[in-house]
Amino acid sequence: MIKSTIKPLFAALLSGYVVYLLSFLHFVFNLIIGGFIYLFLILLIKGLDSQDIRYGREIFEQIFRRTTTDEVLVSEKK
Repeated sequence: MIKSTIKPLFAALLSGYVVYLLSFLHFVFNLIIGGFIYLFLILLIKGLDSQDIRYGREIFEQIFRRTTTDEVLVSEKK
């Protein structure tokens, strides 16, 4: 369990440090920049395995499917 948390923890600490250095920027910009840096670091240090990617895709597909279904229902009500 500890071994699987080292890479994400390292990426979180490094991205958090960058956000701290950029604290003079607006909060929203810091949030976006921190998120991109975190994702970049996770991909760079190979912090995701195939199971993580598959799980992320499933979540994204469910969200996207639900959004498009809701949009169709809203447009049908009009």
